[in-house]
Amino acid sequence: MNHLFTISVFLLVCKLSVGQVNYYTGWDDANQQSGWQQIRKGDNSLYEWSVETGTSLSAPNNIAHYYPVGGSVPTDDWYVSPGFDFSSGGSIDTIWSWFGGFGTPMTDDTIAIYLLNGSPDPDLASKTILYSYTDSLYQNDNTWRKDSNITIPPTSGTSYIAFRYETTVNWLDAKFDDLSITADAILGTKTTGNRFEFSVYPNPANSVLNLEYTGDIIISEIQIFNSSGQCVKEFTTIPPSITIDGLQDGFYFLCISTNQGLIRKQFQVKN
Repeated sequence: MNHLFTISVFLLVCKLSVGQVNYYTGWDDANQQSGWQQIRKGDNSLYEWSVETGTSLSAPNNIAHYYPVGGSVPTDDWYVSPGFDFSSGGSIDTIWSWFGGFGTPMTDDTIAIYLLNGSPDPDLASKTILYSYTDSLYQNDNTWRKDSNITIPPTSGTSYIAFRYETTVNWLDAKFDDLSITADAILGTKTTGNRFEFSVYPNPANSVLNLEYTGDIIISEIQIFNSSGQCVKEFTTIPPSITIDGLQDGFYFLCISTNQGLIRKQFQVKN
């Protein structure tokens, strides 16, 4: 296989350019909540974004916004990230969503992820909708669902990722967890400074691939992509080794979702 082609596919699938960094939050502790703020544009003073414990996809926390049926006071709440540099573009690598309540979004309702540029205040920023849940994507069945590889366009200056919840009379319950972002840089917030090492062996492998890592790493998911960019295996229960039986000879890529961001590893299958 052409080596340059292999590298190109790896970069395309995992969306990591030279110099880019990964950011992860499940809003699980003070560090993961650092830099996030709520900005309220509606008149409803009771129902707002909150960091919630006990109903998360990955313990202990998630963010949630609830609203009861009825009423006439508008809610328009934004939950805004620390600053990012997306000069070369980026991506929301993963975000998990959960919806409940007895309503579904109507014409004047918004549940969406935005890119704010220039200010964390939506009234002062230029706004781009990155992903909207106000259509068939809103399924009020109390089930966690994952969305992946949401493109963030190249944007100069400081930008922010924002969750918007807007309604007046509708009963919409929304939760989000395990957000992973690829960007040029994370601005205005401290990183943990944790160091870690991650390796896979044997390489080449034929039936089992062992995972070895040190440092403060918590793995939530592993995906294996082939050289055409197709996901061929996925693991949400993470043992010390994973089974790769059935994979044909060739080069593959691990995309490993962790609390330190996405880790990418190339390996070869040789039966």
